[in-house]
Amino acid sequence: MSVWTAMGPRFDLDARARDAAIALRSGLSSWGVERILDAVCWQWSGSIGKHIGCPFWSADALSEFGRRGRTRYGDWCVHEHVVPRTVLFRLLREIENPDEASVRRALDVFAIGCVVTPEEDGRLRRNFRSVMPPSFRDRQSPGYGDPWLRYKELAIEVVGPLRWSRAGEYERPLASSRPAHRPEC
Repeated sequence: MSVWTAMGPRFDLDARARDAAIALRSGLSSWGVERILDAVCWQWSGSIGKHIGCPFWSADALSEFGRRGRTRYGDWCVHEHVVPRTVLFRLLREIENPDEASVRRALDVFAIGCVVTPEEDGRLRRNFRSVMPPSFRDRQSPGYGDPWLRYKELAIEVVGPLRWSRAGEYERPLASSRPAHRPEC
């Protein structure tokens, strides 16, 4: 069971995976397909919360949350896509016969949001704005298909998955269960 299913997303993720699969198989222009994938990606990564509710936070962003609480998130934290959307779109287009199940598997592993500080977001953008490190594609590398590879290369510590209460309080995880491998789509 994915972290998204276990935590009760606000959107029907099966319907979003189905929409993406239909778009990928359709005769739509690449622009049209990308618009649909973009909407699906944003809803998937923020399906249980863009800030409060997001299961993954950098240690620095979580520390800031402890200091500032629920105040104007945009000033001190950023919802970041762990795998850049352009990379995710390419991965989805590479699925040989995209159906709801294969698209869902890919989205569960790669359409992950993480709350980071503006400084961390700047580092991610400077080094890997719309790409993953080369070892992400290298089948011989231990980093092959690892969605967290950008964070590891930049030494950004990630905490999660966190469980959030409706009151905006979180529980630290007992052990990390971050997805860390390329699914067989």
